[in-house]
Amino acid sequence: MNKKELVAAILLVASELEKEVVTQGLDMEALTTLHNELVAAKNEALSKGQDEKDKTSFQVQDKVVLQFTAPHKRYSNGDIAGFSVKESEQILALKPAVAKTYQETNKEEK
Repeated sequence: MNKKELVAAILLVASELEKEVVTQGLDMEALTTLHNELVAAKNEALSKGQDEKDKTSFQVQDKVVLQFTAPHKRYSNGDIAGFSVKESEQILALKPAVAKTYQETNKEEK
């Protein structure tokens, strides 16, 4: 699946789940991760046998996408990765800073 098809698939699944997603500026790895999480959340809702109205009332685990500005464990400068909220807070709290939120990084570049 190319990047354009992947973004279309993400937007389709997100609309079915009534979720708002931002795909602009994400690389293929981040897009694939986002797509997989949305599909898993959709499948989980369907497998629970909820009626149509309740299928979108579940909580998707929040993820934070970080862009690394310095080496950290297996990540290099410039790498982009998704983490749970708790894990991302721990990484962002490191001194000296090794990462920024990906959205924050994109805004600074504009």
